[in-house]
Amino acid sequence: MLVHTTVSSKNFVNVKKSVTTKFDCSNQNLTAATRQAVWEIQQLYEMKDEVLPEFQYILDWPIETVLQLKGNLMRCWINTYKSILTKRSYNTALTAD
Repeated sequence: MLVHTTVSSKNFVNVKKSVTTKFDCSNQNLTAATRQAVWEIQQLYEMKDEVLPEFQYILDWPIETVLQLKGNLMRCWINTYKSILTKRSYNTALTAD
């Protein structure tokens, strides 16, 4: 069961602006899929300054919290938020009536 939780940044006192935490992917117990998911999450957190303002709340969760998710849940997190976080501009196309 997937549970959606909304967390505001005020709940985290020590949220850092830059991502300095690196997950140790050298652990032999990690699958290739988990190592790939960790890498993708780290990449998304590193581009925090490039995320549109209305979506920056997604990255208010500390990266440590996201990296503690199990492999499949990490993949769900990526699939849910990657397209939102990598969106570079607003859709401002005008349509004729």
